[in-house]
Amino acid sequence: MSQPGTPAAADAPILVVDDEDVVRIALRELLRQQGYRVHTASDPVQALGLLGRQAFAAVLADHQMPRLSGLEFLAEVKRRQPDASRLLISGLLAPETVLDAVNRVEICRCIPKPWQRDQLLAAVRDAVSRHREITQQRQLLQNALARCDELSRRIEALERQPPP
Repeated sequence: MSQPGTPAAADAPILVVDDEDVVRIALRELLRQQGYRVHTASDPVQALGLLGRQAFAAVLADHQMPRLSGLEFLAEVKRRQPDASRLLISGLLAPETVLDAVNRVEICRCIPKPWQRDQLLAAVRDAVSRHREITQQRQLLQNALARCDELSRRIEALERQPPP
């Protein structure tokens, strides 16, 4: 788990999407103080463009935004960057919204507005840690598969050799 100001935090780009300037700026500054590289967007459609240019460890999105709801946006994040941890921020969340967020969009946290600083930072740390673990597991799997392929090629080469 990365601690504030460590290189691990700096290696975890985070996207914050909120149409309220004051909220977006407050989140950006809070996370930057912890050493995260923070990208922001005031519009979810604009944020979709960022997804094509940058891989994110975590994406925080407000639920009530114009053009796309936070759930619609995070569903698209899931499709485009499935390893990115997704967090939903909202002042009002109906139980059915929370269920949809967890079941369909697979968010890792719902964060209430106004948020508690320590709880928000813990949620982001957990989200970044989740992303890091997924990335490491994927790399280990790719290495194991590459090793299996190499061993298969060696076995096939041995089987093609005439018996002694």
